[in-house]
Amino acid sequence: MPNILEKGEKVIDLSLASGADGEGIDLVTNKRIAEFKFARWKESKANGMRKRQVFADLVNLYLHRTTKSKELYVFNAEKIKYFFSSEKATWKNVLSKSGGLDIKLEKHFNTAKIEGLYLNDVFKVSNVQVYDIDDILK
Repeated sequence: MPNILEKGEKVIDLSLASGADGEGIDLVTNKRIAEFKFARWKESKANGMRKRQVFADLVNLYLHRTTKSKELYVFNAEKIKYFFSSEKATWKNVLSKSGGLDIKLEKHFNTAKIEGLYLNDVFKVSNVQVYDIDDILK
């Protein structure tokens, strides 16, 4: 935390355990909300579940109503941003096992009159900043 918090920034809520209580956001400060994914994607194995989880975190941050900065901290940020930039994978498919998050996103898109089928469409409008944990730890 000391590596990312700004001078004078105050932690309001912190819950890095799975099944976080409260609003389900890992970190809430007076300036930002953030999610953390500490799993590293495997080079030689499928990462389907990891992809679904990290995209769900992006969508949760996007849908969270706040004027605070929205941030996602991950390992291999470039690889994850490349995945988020997909114009082949549909967000409905990736969120199909997300417990209703796909329905919430669809409702939001309809209400806001946003068109988009692919992960890239969501990533572009999300305004979520993606940071690499390895860079922060250096």
